[in-house]
Amino acid sequence: MDTTYLEYTAEDLIAHKLQRGGLLVAKPKFDRDGTDLIALMEVADGAKFCRIQCKGRSLISSVNSNVEIPKEYIQGAFLVFLYIDVGDNDPHIFCFAKEEIEVNWNLKTNKRHKENYHLNFSKTTFREKLSAYRFTTDRIDQIKEIIGKSVSKKEIELLKILKKQKDLIKKKDECNSLEKHIMRIEYLEESIKSKTEYLEIIEEQYLSGLAELSEDLPEKLNLKITTLLSEAVSVSEIVSQVEKDFPNVISPDLLQYYINKVLLNNQSIERDG
Repeated sequence: MDTTYLEYTAEDLIAHKLQRGGLLVAKPKFDRDGTDLIALMEVADGAKFCRIQCKGRSLISSVNSNVEIPKEYIQGAFLVFLYIDVGDNDPHIFCFAKEEIEVNWNLKTNKRHKENYHLNFSKTTFREKLSAYRFTTDRIDQIKEIIGKSVSKKEIELLKILKKQKDLIKKKDECNSLEKHIMRIEYLEESIKSKTEYLEIIEEQYLSGLAELSEDLPEKLNLKITTLLSEAVSVSEIVSQVEKDFPNVISPDLLQYYINKVLLNNQSIERDG
């Protein structure tokens, strides 16, 4: 039977009760030595904590069930919480410390030569059989005492992993921020490219319009402009003379653009050709 849902429910119930008892509870983002939850009394560098494994079992449609924990997990400040669902409104939660597991659970060796602690229980007898381990407010003080004495190698190693995890989360946040900046830059570059292409189209249309301007100008004006250009008169001087001899025919700015962008450009192309 898949107990994943029950174990998630167990984690939520257990975390809630521990927090109400004054403990801080964290959910690690890694699977190490059966650690589903971590209980602390304070958050600081070198803070002490205990490892918690949560188990959920249903006795609604079955008479018996069991829990199995690898022996290698049962070291240092380690607790196993068991949530049993029998279909009523009473959350049946039991707590087992390291010594209680070692003394009262059965140690068995499987086919792979791995040692595991087993706890068997039934629907009719679990309340009586496990009554000494029922999770109550009195157990909170015991858990705090266990945390206060947690100096085992596994807790030290796990603390290092937690620190690395914290550093990784920080770096991930920095990477996410950098990715957002990169996306913003890429968006701006694409926007600039799009606007540049649009401006090039507008400029091409404008130059096309300028090229057709000679057909709209008086023949005498066209002749004067080309003559002055052939005599190497500056554009500004040509504009001044045209403004004087042909007032109100063409604006000085438009004439200057026309000479620079069309006539002089055409001359340059002819020379290059």
